[in-house]
Amino acid sequence: MDITVKNVCFGYNETNVLNDISLNIKSNDFVSILGPNGSGKSTLIKCISRILRIKQGEILIDGRNINSFEARELARTIGYVPQFTNNDNNSTIYEILELGRCPYVNWRLKNHDREVIENVIESFGLQSFVKKQFCQLSGGQQQRIKIARALVQEPEILLLDEPINNLDIRHQIDVLSLLGDIVKQKNITAVMAIHDLALAARYSFSVMLMSNGRIVDCGDPAKVISKDNVKDVYGVDVEIIKHKESLLLAL
Repeated sequence: MDITVKNVCFGYNETNVLNDISLNIKSNDFVSILGPNGSGKSTLIKCISRILRIKQGEILIDGRNINSFEARELARTIGYVPQFTNNDNNSTIYEILELGRCPYVNWRLKNHDREVIENVIESFGLQSFVKKQFCQLSGGQQQRIKIARALVQEPEILLLDEPINNLDIRHQIDVLSLLGDIVKQKNITAVMAIHDLALAARYSFSVMLMSNGRIVDCGDPAKVISKDNVKDVYGVDVEIIKHKESLLLAL
């Protein structure tokens, strides 16, 4: 599904966080939103997911205004992975995955719901985790569960707010590789807020660079993550080194 954002503004009280944002994300793209702290990355993700209600403009999903979606319909369309969750949650992994079927269930899970859950468990290799409590898992494992729960919703759009925050490099790579595979295999659209420019360039298909609530540049990672853009947005002088499919930033 395409995502279109037209002249969107959002603010807390009298302070604007997003200023006249317009963009178009094509179906089956994997987009990383980059920018320094306070640039509006997470706020934009939350506006697209309708967690936050915009003050001005409109957000369209395949040409349809997001405000016209009923709550259940929107939950079937968009899967949201938050930056922060209750890591002390003592629910079992299977119970957490069951919650992902809430948009489809009235009273109890049906056979199809169980099949969807089992398919996600298999594709994520979670067979040995389903009876464990969420609080017993490592940060990387918990992150995989949060993404798995969102995919149990069978969304056509996946929104992720800093999904590799506080993970070590190995788990960062695992999560981003998994997301790229999911986008390709399930033909969904994924949008992710992220800080690491090099990892975004390596694993996402497109990137968007934000600063002070505005879009500075967007498109191919090799074009957007440039020496001039990094200097303008982050105030840091770097050299951009291309190595195979990756970009390396040298101070």
